[in-house]
Amino acid sequence: MQLGNDNLVVRQHERYRCDLASKIGISPKDAEAVKLSPSVVDSSGMVKVSVHDCSRGGVGIHSAVFIPKRARMTVLITLGNGQPAVKLNVRVMRTTMLDRKPTYYLGTALEDENDRESLESLERLLNFAATLPQGTGEGQALPMNAPGGASGNAGGKAGPSGA
Repeated sequence: MQLGNDNLVVRQHERYRCDLASKIGISPKDAEAVKLSPSVVDSSGMVKVSVHDCSRGGVGIHSAVFIPKRARMTVLITLGNGQPAVKLNVRVMRTTMLDRKPTYYLGTALEDENDRESLESLERLLNFAATLPQGTGEGQALPMNAPGGASGNAGGKAGPSGA
């Protein structure tokens, strides 16, 4: 990411707004530092979340569970249509509380930008997102810098994303 004139981070990639059922699990590398309560994980030790947006830079996740900045995670994203799930190894770059339910927005980036498996998985996710009907409903994607797309801010207001 680049810094703009006013020291704001400028996005470098086109982002797609979506709502895809997913799960996250803490990487074994951070298992000692980030421990999840047994009450928030399923039988596989993962937390149910929703992928809210995706780009070549990473994915944005809505989670009922707080995950700290810099935590490493595995994200399993269900694509539907009988396609195998996408698996990404990511690092949390930003955590923002969206509401008092609570819902947190986890902005993530690929843990290793040179990891071929993660890059191929991310490409599959982006190809899937590009085929979804344009709109803002569940399971749909909208380029976030297109007219009517969200800007990626916590309020979800329309506007350019600076992708």
